[in-house]
This record gives sequence, C-alpha cells and structure tokens, in this order.
Amino acid sequence: VMGEKLVPWQVVRAVRLDDGSPWASLDLQDDDTLALFAIQSNDGDRAVEAVLGLRALLAASREGPRT
Repeated sequence: VMGEKLVPWQVVRAVRLDDGSPWASLDLQDDDTLALFAIQSNDGDRAVEAVLGLRALLAASREGPRT
C-alpha cells in the first residue's frame, strides 16, 4: 500500500540510501523505518543528490534559530 505521510523533522533520526537497497529510507525515533519510494537507487546520482539534500534539511532542522 502506497500513500502519503507528513513526517516532522523532530522524529527523523537519519536519512539513508543503503547499498543494495532499492530506495532511500528514513530512520525514525521510534525505531521504525519509512521507505521513500520516490528516491530510487536506480536513479544513480539523482538519488544520491536527493538524499544529500534531505540530510542537509535534517541537519538544518537541528540547528537553533538563525540570528
């Protein structure tokens, strides 16, 4: 079953694209894993760029407010 889910950055522990995995995933604070079907490893560099972008957004969400 595919669907859409809004996940707040506060519950995301990591963004992953593991070797051999068909798509990227989010590791959540409750030890659950959420597959990101839109980011497929077959897309090569585009998938890597998407994961790096999500990791940058995750890191930015952990920073305090900018002054």
